[in-house]
Amino acid sequence: MHVDHPGSNPRRNRRRGLQRGRARRPGGDRRIIVAELGPLLAGREIPAQAALWNALLPPTFDILRDRRLVIMAMAAVDSAAWDAVGKALGVPLWRLWGGSRSSLPIIAIGGYYNEGPGALAREMADYRRLGIGGRKFKVGGRSPEEDAARLRSAREATGPDFVLMADANQAWLHD
Repeated sequence: MHVDHPGSNPRRNRRRGLQRGRARRPGGDRRIIVAELGPLLAGREIPAQAALWNALLPPTFDILRDRRLVIMAMAAVDSAAWDAVGKALGVPLWRLWGGSRSSLPIIAIGGYYNEGPGALAREMADYRRLGIGGRKFKVGGRSPEEDAARLRSAREATGPDFVLMADANQAWLHD
């Protein structure tokens, strides 16, 4: 299996079980994938993931551009390549990557400051009832004491085995 340049024969791709996806993100990911990354990958073997990633690096060397866009596009290509390998082998990605479980608990992101203590506790209990395994929790927008009280409320609502992760969004300084 190898990567075809976007201008290659789509029938040949379909016979190989490959499908061309569409990037629907505004901000140029599709253009970066087609115009910059695609030509770097043409003719390369997909299962050689490290070699593919290394081939994608040159567009990140331009320090005058927003390299985050290139890295997001690279991640999309990397994900598509892994997906193509898994589909070609008939193996789910978790097994292809050496995993021993077919599912993992998810986490939610939240803990924003527009929730009062009662609403926060109810929301946290709802996450628990939905089977969500944890939550990344915003801190740093209020005093440490207020944030600690909010986290205690969340802990009381969810119990000790629910994962809580503090995310200060660069609000704290290292002294």
